[in-house]
Amino acid sequence: MNNQRPTNDPFGDSNSSLARREGVRLGTTPMDSSRHDLTNRKAHFSLWDTVCIIVGIIIGTGIFKAPGSIFAMSSGPLEALAVWVVGGLLCVVGAFCFAELASTYPRSGGEYVYLTRAFGSWAGFLFAWGQLLIVRTGASVVVMAYVFADYTVKLMGIDEKAEWFPLTYALLALAPILWLTAINILGVREGKVTQNLLTVIKVAGLAGVVIVGLVWAREGKRDWRVVSGTVAAAGADSLMVQTDGHPSPVFVLTPRTKITLDGDEVKNWEQTDLRGVRVKVLSPPDEPFRAERVKLTTHSPFGALTLALIFVLWTYAGWHEGAYVAAEVENKRRNLPRALLLGTAAVIALYLLVNVAYLVGLGYDEAADSPAVAADVLKLAPGGFGDVGMCLLVMLSSLGAINGMLCTNSRIFAEFGKDHSLFAPLAWWHRRLGTPVVALLVQLAVSIATVVGVALAFKSHENFERLIAGTAPVFWLFFFATGVAFFVLRWQDRGIERPFTTPLYPLMPVLYCGCCGMMVVASAVALPWDAAAWLGILLLGVPLFWLSRYTPTTVEQANQQMHTVVGGMGLSKNDK
Repeated sequence: MNNQRPTNDPFGDSNSSLARREGVRLGTTPMDSSRHDLTNRKAHFSLWDTVCIIVGIIIGTGIFKAPGSIFAMSSGPLEALAVWVVGGLLCVVGAFCFAELASTYPRSGGEYVYLTRAFGSWAGFLFAWGQLLIVRTGASVVVMAYVFADYTVKLMGIDEKAEWFPLTYALLALAPILWLTAINILGVREGKVTQNLLTVIKVAGLAGVVIVGLVWAREGKRDWRVVSGTVAAAGADSLMVQTDGHPSPVFVLTPRTKITLDGDEVKNWEQTDLRGVRVKVLSPPDEPFRAERVKLTTHSPFGALTLALIFVLWTYAGWHEGAYVAAEVENKRRNLPRALLLGTAAVIALYLLVNVAYLVGLGYDEAADSPAVAADVLKLAPGGFGDVGMCLLVMLSSLGAINGMLCTNSRIFAEFGKDHSLFAPLAWWHRRLGTPVVALLVQLAVSIATVVGVALAFKSHENFERLIAGTAPVFWLFFFATGVAFFVLRWQDRGIERPFTTPLYPLMPVLYCGCCGMMVVASAVALPWDAAAWLGILLLGVPLFWLSRYTPTTVEQANQQMHTVVGGMGLSKNDK
């Protein structure tokens, strides 16, 4: 068998050695978009380590709260589980596409590498700029840190009305970022051991939720009588529902009747014209015309399912994270596809089991009404440790997500620095520790600034959650662009060896692009002005890109600058 790599392989050693010999000016040559790492990175991550990164980032905090909303948006338990299955299959489609890209272009950086090679350095620049300032460091890491702070406050019983609470709250959010950044700076081994441990603990915790839900299912769950239709007429103490093909039943409303509109409780609802609004009425079997709960929704059945799918895909987010550490994965051309597919499949199976446990433990209607469904399931366990267990589980889960993102984010920014002179210091790795120290410190600085900004600017979680939701169009826009890049690279690099090829081509990448395109539109329509503001911030990267192109810095010059900096800090002269 001929083991000679094709001459047009973009990851042959010739490109990197040529870059070192000639001192390639960063961000100005076509070679930059296709070359391998300028220095060969040691393979630190095994298949197990890479799977733990993917699983640890996917299992953040969404699975503990989002299922209740997804149940409420679905017409029944089977439909809700079907949405989870569909969302999981879409993620598998994406994992197949990324498996081909990551094994063909095994340079760390994920979408940064693929967009740069397909469309040019400007596309990769805007992606990295958006991840640094908006999506990953500015939002994802910080939201996980604030979730950690939320549950620490609950666990410790901290008084939220105290004058010193805002400062304490911000410090609690900063603590995990500072601690985990330090661990990731100290070495790849320290970072991956921490990630593996946190991933195992959070998977074990979710397994505990499954056991509690299946074994200690709530006794006497009420078998509600459910009537669905549209509001025909409404009064202060009665509600007429128009059902398809049936007479319109009239339900009696009592002071105990809980009335919600799109999940929010409604007060003085009789003063609002609700005729034609879709409604679901729950009543006791022995009193079929006494409304216990009235659930109103302005969403069409298709719109409700689409919104449920958006929540599901948000909960599955992170299935592609292994691509960001591609250059450091052992036997990368074989293990990267395996890690992406195994990690995604494992989480899908676990999430389906967790949702079944929610339904068995609480019943569909109770689960749909729960704002914190996992906490309610854990309360079923004997001993009264449900609240404490929930706090600890969410805190550990958020730590695992933060640690994984700090690791993968830093690889994006390190690759970004190698290609663009304005950010060249980000490319510096500490030779002895084997970590991208500057990239880790820069994302720490951005995270600190975001935490402080949120503490000063927002007084409620509703506004902060809106801030996060507003970044979704940017997030999904780059996923969509990567799907388009898949087709471009298939045509542009048709002579390159592909160790793994996506099955059912072109169906799978078409499905992937369609899903991502839908998410871009849906998230932008939901908050159009927020989306426009964040897209405006993304476009601020355009002048920075042109400035970087005309800043004549070479790889060797960038390294020499870092030698000077670390020399002044008293670090080893052997550090790269």
